[in-house]
Amino acid sequence: RATPTPTRSLYLMPKITEGVQFPTGPEGKRSTLATGVAVFAAAAAPAGEELAGAIRKARKTWRQEYPEMLTRLVEAQSYSAQRAIAIAEAGLAEIYSTFEFVRGGEVVGVEAAMAAPSAARALHTATVAGSGALPTSLSVPYFGDSLSDQVLVDQVNAWADYGALEPAGAAALCAVANSAEWRDLRGRTFVALGATAELGPLALLLQCGATVVAVARGKPAKWAELVSMARASAGTLVVPLKRPASSDEEIAAAAGADLLTETPELAAWLAETLPALPKGATVGTYTYLDGELNVRISLACDLVCSSLVAKGLCAGVAFVQTPSQAFLLPAGCTEACDESYASSYLRLLRYEPNARPAAPVADGEPTRHAHDGYVPMQG
Repeated sequence: RATPTPTRSLYLMPKITEGVQFPTGPEGKRSTLATGVAVFAAAAAPAGEELAGAIRKARKTWRQEYPEMLTRLVEAQSYSAQRAIAIAEAGLAEIYSTFEFVRGGEVVGVEAAMAAPSAARALHTATVAGSGALPTSLSVPYFGDSLSDQVLVDQVNAWADYGALEPAGAAALCAVANSAEWRDLRGRTFVALGATAELGPLALLLQCGATVVAVARGKPAKWAELVSMARASAGTLVVPLKRPASSDEEIAAAAGADLLTETPELAAWLAETLPALPKGATVGTYTYLDGELNVRISLACDLVCSSLVAKGLCAGVAFVQTPSQAFLLPAGCTEACDESYASSYLRLLRYEPNARPAAPVADGEPTRHAHDGYVPMQG
């Protein structure tokens, strides 16, 4: 019998006990549930005690109730820009004041760790310059083929007409497809946290001539692919190194740093590296890990981004959103949902619409609707 190949699972991943960690509770244990409830309750406080209290009360049945609680939190944020910022700041303050950083058995708060990067772990830099030409068109892979020029524009518009793509997304894709200027990113700097992610933009940015600072773990084979890609592109790849290196082979072998366990050193390296690059860096987060590790890596990225923003080294941030959570819908999307339900057989079968009523908003604010995209079976 053939030996089954292990699937990628939380239970097969080694436990990472160093780096960014959930806070230690009263009994010496790190509870993701207790921490999550505390953070969301703290975030809800600017919207009033009613929602914050409801979140704390739901702790014992959190796995069943968190979709409703967190959707209500999004609706509370939609009241006004001021409240949205206050809620975000309150939640982040709770995270920054409680999460810990572990190294060699020593436990400190994450902010203290970020303020004291290790000189012994300081990172070096390699620059890989490409010699390729800028692309003459935007090319998008699609079912083994490649769409470009008017074929791409027609397909994008067809997706939008069908309802599979938001109009704003279609307009953005068509604008890039129709503009050689938009596809020329020479003189622009991007930082890719989680640079090897399949959903990340690294390859396209390099093709368009951008300078890309790539942050990912040390995997020589993968880095060899990235170095080769950069050499063939019109862009420039900037790489963190464990030790000085010169040849492409040496760079691939020494490249990489772990966002989860080398957070302070990566922030320090970026603060030292970015001033020498084209100004106006956009910092994008493209990381993903299973379970509680995803919370920790997300916080590590936020710590890095926050440090760069505080130093004036970050012109903007980017983040790949997931559809399986609560978020605000564009007005056109809400209208399309109502139209679809009105003509659907589900209405004839007396199924209730799953659209939520409009959230309360301040005077003068536009109507806003939140979507509950949570899937509780995922945990």
